[in-house]
Amino acid sequence: MTRGSLFVQHRFIIVLILILMAVAGLSGCISSSSPKDPPKAIVCTPESPNVNIYKTMPQTLTTSIFQHAAATPIPPNTTPQEQQILEARYAALQYLTYETKRWSDVETIKLDDTGEAQIVITFLSPELIQAVFLNEVLEHRLLLYDFENQAQTVFNIIAERDELLFLVTVTTTNNNITTTIPHIIDIPIKQMTMMNAEDLPVSPRHDDHTLDQPINSSFEPVSGYLAYPLAIMSGNACEWILNPKFNTSIVITVPSIEQDGSNNGPYTWTIPYLPLVNANIPSPTPEFAMPSEFDPSKQVISIPPKPVANLSTANEADQTTYWQGLARFIWNQMTLGKY
Repeated sequence: MTRGSLFVQHRFIIVLILILMAVAGLSGCISSSSPKDPPKAIVCTPESPNVNIYKTMPQTLTTSIFQHAAATPIPPNTTPQEQQILEARYAALQYLTYETKRWSDVETIKLDDTGEAQIVITFLSPELIQAVFLNEVLEHRLLLYDFENQAQTVFNIIAERDELLFLVTVTTTNNNITTTIPHIIDIPIKQMTMMNAEDLPVSPRHDDHTLDQPINSSFEPVSGYLAYPLAIMSGNACEWILNPKFNTSIVITVPSIEQDGSNNGPYTWTIPYLPLVNANIPSPTPEFAMPSEFDPSKQVISIPPKPVANLSTANEADQTTYWQGLARFIWNQMTLGKY
């Protein structure tokens, strides 16, 4: 068996992945204003070259996992060992799960005595996008001799948007159960405001319109993208929204969410952004010790996991299952992997 038989080398597949990652669902739509919506800010481009966080090189951890799969085999073999590839795929999925949990926050809405809805906001950080790209490459066994440059190409396409990207996932305990009493949830997406450390409110610049529609708790889960500008005009100055000098957290608020005609709220999602004290702790060590129950055929999923009651205090096994499920769903959303 040749090395090429284990890896798909066709350039058009690589290009397809890059395009899918850059535009899958991210195109969104420019929302029209309503009387209740905040006025649209004037977007600008600050002088600092570090504003666009997507203009970055791949993480060392991402590259090391890929190199484990593509490592030179022990003679007389001429192709990477199947075990090496499987170990790398396992490590890549664990890394994606870690980054998904790291960059997500959850708000819960009580629907009735037995049902609830969870709204998860996930910041599509450079690290999380790199983890998705790595999993996609290993899943399709792409032989990328210039892995880092190909990953950088992905970021260059996304960076051209000049936006901060988030995925919003809405699930309920009654999804796809039509025998239950349905509840209608209506999220005022254009009022989901990012508030920075200088109390500068920023509204979404683009959003997926699926989020701005009434959501039936008995139907399928709903997911879509929000995109906020990197900087806006404040007075006569172009203000960097997430200036790392002052912003240690990403804070998104909404004044209320309508449930069955009644308003509940406010709700706040807080995602740690940068530490105040940076000790330069190294990235997590790749987990190549693959357990026997790991099933490489079960990767991307098109339906997110159902809510877990009291997720932050749930037992470790339930938390692990939930965050891995959400990670696999995000991977699917960003690559259109299972449609």
